[in-house]
Amino acid sequence: MSESFCYIQHCITNKLGQSEASSVSLKEAHAAGLPIISTLSGGNAEIVIHNQTGFLVPEHDIKGMAEYMLTLYNDRDLAKKIGNNGKEHYKKKK
Repeated sequence: MSESFCYIQHCITNKLGQSEASSVSLKEAHAAGLPIISTLSGGNAEIVIHNQTGFLVPEHDIKGMAEYMLTLYNDRDLAKKIGNNGKEHYKKKK
């Protein structure tokens, strides 16, 4: 994670309606100061604050995820700011 500019996780609810409840890896990404791009699946919205600590898209929205990846890749200052927001959010929630 130390060499990454963001953390990406595309979660999908399975056919039985099961999804991740609370992703440990998203919490680890926040602790590492990385902005997150993930899906509105399971408990992700309880961890990631859209437009503040990362970006959330609907499940299967590959285009939306790609757009956010390009946004953060092309604007490293924004990526750092959102990552720092995530780190502070993580510290408060610990």
